[in-house]
Amino acid sequence: TCDAYLLLLSTVNGSKTRAAIRAGWLSDLRNVSNKLSFRHVFVVGHEGHFNDTLKKLSEEMNQHNDILLLPFIDSYWNLTIKVSLMLKWPTILNQCRYIVKLDEDVYVRARRFTNMIRNLPTSLPI
Repeated sequence: TCDAYLLLLSTVNGSKTRAAIRAGWLSDLRNVSNKLSFRHVFVVGHEGHFNDTLKKLSEEMNQHNDILLLPFIDSYWNLTIKVSLMLKWPTILNQCRYIVKLDEDVYVRARRFTNMIRNLPTSLPI
């Protein structure tokens, strides 16, 4: 188990943003976590053809193992579908005390975030 599972909404073409997050605040979060454990995944849908998107993302997926490619066409209008599918994904549910949904344009202040997780009442549901 872990303390928090971070679900970061991303897009197929968001590789530069994902790289910046991995090198930036996500790295900071791991450095200041001090006895807290975090998991993260970038949530992406496909652009028309699932297999074409899989080919486009396969190198990054193999290198980082942190992309969840969901079976739906990713668009602003399908945001509700994206969030619903990611919360139903079996590998995410019940693995951590808390689930945190983030957009990829959000900056997380690592110390503040870890303090918040540390100070949440343990009786709260996910």
